[in-house]
Amino acid sequence: MRGTVSAMPPESRFLNPGDWAVGGAGDVFGTLLGSCVALVLWHPQMRVGAVCHYVLPNRDERLPGEDADARYGVDAFGLMEKTLANRGIALAQCTAKLFGGARVYDSPGARVDVGARNIACARDFLLSRRLALAAENVGGLGWRRLCFDVGSGEVWMRFNAQKMTIANKLPETAS
Repeated sequence: MRGTVSAMPPESRFLNPGDWAVGGAGDVFGTLLGSCVALVLWHPQMRVGAVCHYVLPNRDERLPGEDADARYGVDAFGLMEKTLANRGIALAQCTAKLFGGARVYDSPGARVDVGARNIACARDFLLSRRLALAAENVGGLGWRRLCFDVGSGEVWMRFNAQKMTIANKLPETAS
C-alpha cells in the first residue's frame, strides 16, 4: 500500500498581517508568510494556544496612551502574553514555534533584510522569557503557508522556495 499525504486542515480563522489570536481545542488558525513572522505559543495540558502574524519587529515611537499594534512583533508578543496570563497561563508553561522571515524577492541591492530583523525580534523575546523553541522554519527565499491546530498543538507548514526576482529593467529585444 502506498503512503498517504495528509492535507493541511482548513483553518477556522485566517490571520492577516497584524492579526493575532488566542484559542482552544477546535480552533485552527492559518496564515501566509513572506518576510512576516508567526510566533506560536501552546499550552499542552490546557490545549490553549496563541499565534501572531507580525510585519515589523517594532515601531520607532509609541505615543503615551496609544494602543498596542500587533503589526509589530514587540506589541504582538505583549498582547499574547497578557491574554494567556488572563487565562492563568504562564509563558514558561508553553511550547514555542517560529515561522517565516523569508526574503520574498531575490534583490541583491536590498539594504535591509526585514525577515532577518523579524526573526531576531522573536528570538530576543523568547530568550528574554527563557522559552526554548520546539520547532522553527525561518529565513530562506519564498513564502510559507501555516495552519495551527490548537487542540493538538501541531503546525502544518508548506514552504514554497521558488526563486523570484525583481525586474529592474525591460528585457532586451533583438533588433
